[in-house]
Amino acid sequence: EHPSPNGSTPNPQPERPYLLQNNEEKNPYEESEEMQLKAAIAASLADSSQHNHKSNEATRESNIEFESDEFETFDSDTEDSTFSKNHFKENSKSDTKLENKNKTTDENKKTSDCWKNYLGSSTDKTSELIIRFPDGKREQMSFPADSQLKALLLYVSSNGYDMNEYDLITNFPKRNLKELSSSETLSAVGLFPRETVFVQHKS
Repeated sequence: EHPSPNGSTPNPQPERPYLLQNNEEKNPYEESEEMQLKAAIAASLADSSQHNHKSNEATRESNIEFESDEFETFDSDTEDSTFSKNHFKENSKSDTKLENKNKTTDENKKTSDCWKNYLGSSTDKTSELIIRFPDGKREQMSFPADSQLKALLLYVSSNGYDMNEYDLITNFPKRNLKELSSSETLSAVGLFPRETVFVQHKS
């Protein structure tokens, strides 16, 4: 150092400390930790987004299944309704057929029994009659001789032969008993003590 003009020695200037630069280099460890944190946040957001997407897909599928179930239920209800209507119609038809059948049976029963109303006294002598039907069937019947001829005509009708379409014929003598008065007795029209009569379709 050199002395000043007045001979004194100047004070030495203090050394300035080295100022650290503001932009210090980052610690590699801290930088690595920060990157890991960012990566973790990004992964979490991705997982959350994927979960929400799956949840939305599941909800959409659930809604579709629900709507499908509703359609199936509606179709099922429609089928049940159609089945019920058809079943009701079938039952109605069956009931009608059964009613008609019962009615016909009752009428046939009345017809089959009503000939008995014209029978004579059971203590009287009997007329032994052989009835020959168009189908070849042969039937032997005993009627009280004082029974009305109508009893014989109705008995033939009860076997399924409408006397409006059939005649009742004897051969000896040959005659059509339907032309006689139905209130006459069997004895009066010559059907006593025995006779063979033929049920013939009108020609």
